[in-house]
Amino acid sequence: MTPDVLLALMLGGSIGLANAAASYGLYRLARGRADRTFYAIVLLGMLGRMGVALVLVTIVVGFLPVHLFAFISALLVSVGTGLTVETFLIYRDPETSVGRAASPRTSL
Repeated sequence: MTPDVLLALMLGGSIGLANAAASYGLYRLARGRADRTFYAIVLLGMLGRMGVALVLVTIVVGFLPVHLFAFISALLVSVGTGLTVETFLIYRDPETSVGRAASPRTSL
C-alpha cells in the first residue's frame, strides 16, 4: 500500500470517527432536556459537525497528497458505520422513548 493511500484511509476514517463520536456526545448532552433544547443542541450540533467536516475534507483534498478514491471510501464507510452504531446505541438507551418501547415489559 502506497503512503498516499494509507494517509487517505487514516484521514478519511478519522474524520468519520470523530464525526460519529461528536454526534453521540451531543445526543448524550441533549438527552433528558426539554424538547426545544434537545432539538437545538442536536440540530445546531449537526450543522457545526457538518461545517467542520466540510472544512477538513476541503483541506485534505485540496492540500494533502492523498489518494482521492481511498479517502472518500474510508470517509463514507466510517460515517456509515458510525451512524449505524450511534442509531443502535440510541435505540438501546432506556432513557429514550424509543429505548423504552423496545425494552420488554416485566409487569402486566
